[in-house]
Amino acid sequence: MKETLTTIEKALFLKELEFFGHVPIEQAAAVAATAQEVHFDPGTVIYQQTDPAEFIFLVLEGRVVAEQDGIISTVFGPGNGFGDLSLNAGATYAHTARVVDHTHALRFSIAEFVDTMLEHPEIAVGVVRALAIRLREAGQQLTDLNRQLQDGSYAFRLPDKL
Repeated sequence: MKETLTTIEKALFLKELEFFGHVPIEQAAAVAATAQEVHFDPGTVIYQQTDPAEFIFLVLEGRVVAEQDGIISTVFGPGNGFGDLSLNAGATYAHTARVVDHTHALRFSIAEFVDTMLEHPEIAVGVVRALAIRLREAGQQLTDLNRQLQDGSYAFRLPDKL
């Protein structure tokens, strides 16, 4: 991927994602125009758990892990977003975000992203859909883990590649 993308290239990337796939390219471009491209080297801590939540990130290339109290909970790769969208004043990040591989990402100010969702409700609907899918997946993971713990088949494993 190029070091720096044009607004239309960012918009086309966004259109490939589930929560922007249904919006017109003009609205994806409005979101893309607010994004700042950032690059992170392996080992970089993007933010710490309990830091004030100011940004959300969308991985273009690379991998970032979410750690909560020192435990890796999620690995974010290309097309995955992370950060905090609680929309609460004074919100903090619930996890620490640490870079695994060189990562190229889009960074969005939460305030600007909220303004964009208010101007383009279709984007807000897409975000809610994506969050609902994540919530359903997390619920399924908890159910699977509980099942494994109950039947004694649980074996701790790290992801194959970190």
